[in-house]
Amino acid sequence: MQNQERDKRASTDPIKQQSFRNVDALFDSYPESVFLMECSGQIVDTNKTFACRIGKSLQECIGTNIYDLLSLELM
Repeated sequence: MQNQERDKRASTDPIKQQSFRNVDALFDSYPESVFLMECSGQIVDTNKTFACRIGKSLQECIGTNIYDLLSLELM
């Protein structure tokens, strides 16, 4: 996960820092596409597999609406 706002909040708490590193490792090591999104469809976070499959970088995916990235057939 590459969420900068989350990183800012956790930067002063070592326990949160370690927790986020653990989640990041699990998230990115999962071989399937994974993303977290708001109810509106805005992507909050994603893994490298998802970004690679749609031909975008992680930074391009985060903050983008899922409906702008995927075709209707995939949803």
